Amino acid sequence: MNVNEPMGPTSIELANLLVKEPYAWPGGYPRYALMMDGGALCVACCKSEAKRIADVDPNCPDDQQWRIHSLTVNREDTDLTCDHCNNDIESAYGGDE
Repeated sequence: MNVNEPMGPTSIELANLLVKEPYAWPGGYPRYALMMDGGALCVACCKSEAKRIADVDPNCPDDQQWRIHSLTVNREDTDLTCDHCNNDIESAYGGDE
């Protein structure tokens, strides 16, 4: 078994899903892409960088920043930013009270 082969959806499938459904359901929580290198990618960058995400080489260590590990929810991190564009990633519960 090759650990570099995806067991589930591919990175581009996850990116397309995030663009299509940026909020988790139920709850409507804002989602983002968690990358294989631990970084975060926002919805807009998943859309604008789709070609780069689709062309990723799973065997190239430098491409880990473009491989999507999973889609996840930002619940409370008000300082979370996209590692590509540096824009804020919306949080579900953080912010002004």
